[in-house]
Amino acid sequence: MGNTRLNEISQKSLVEDTAKTGVYLKNLIKLGIIEREISVDAGMQERVNTNRGLYKLTDNFFRFWYAFVFNHYSDLEMGDVDGIYEYVVAPQLHKFASFTFKEVCRQFVRCLQKENKLPFWFSKMGRWTGKTTIRDKTNDSGCRIGETEIDILALSQDKKKLLVGECKFKNTSFRYLEYLDVLAKLTPLKETAEFYYALFSQSRFDDQLQAQARLDDHLCLYDLADIILGDKL
Repeated sequence: MGNTRLNEISQKSLVEDTAKTGVYLKNLIKLGIIEREISVDAGMQERVNTNRGLYKLTDNFFRFWYAFVFNHYSDLEMGDVDGIYEYVVAPQLHKFASFTFKEVCRQFVRCLQKENKLPFWFSKMGRWTGKTTIRDKTNDSGCRIGETEIDILALSQDKKKLLVGECKFKNTSFRYLEYLDVLAKLTPLKETAEFYYALFSQSRFDDQLQAQARLDDHLCLYDLADIILGDKL
């Protein structure tokens, strides 16, 4: 149902005691069915606090079952497989796959590290969430502070080098203006750290963004074929 925080899960599960819910979630984590995701730069105190972070299904069989099968089980038992696929699964399948695409991109970055194809060795890599600078759409040259997330953030051991990754799973090209949105994030850290960017797209990149990548050795573009074949544009 889209509830990912401990209190929300407890309420929707009709379990009044969040401590009891936490035990259930811990067991599901041990089984490899779910995981607790927290911002990659979180400190030790935040990591041990089970009230922080988001819980999500990691087993894609369970994700598919509860997204499409669970609420339509009786119809499927009656044999309406084609109808369920056409009207329930197909309209949401692309969005469903987008979550998996982000994880595939993270795995791809890990493979690049193993093959020594990254500009630096990272000690931490994951999703980042919090408040930082974001591009002000009403002012092309300005930024404002807002809540946002970064699909992939990899940090060197001394945090002097950062790799920022953005994943777009859509049927249109990754646009240059979307790259500017990524570029604006974490701007204050650029005074003390060197930034690299990796953009991932299901459907290639627009001409302006490709031209920018040819001029900027801190920017790499990867489309779906590159991820599958392990090649760099």
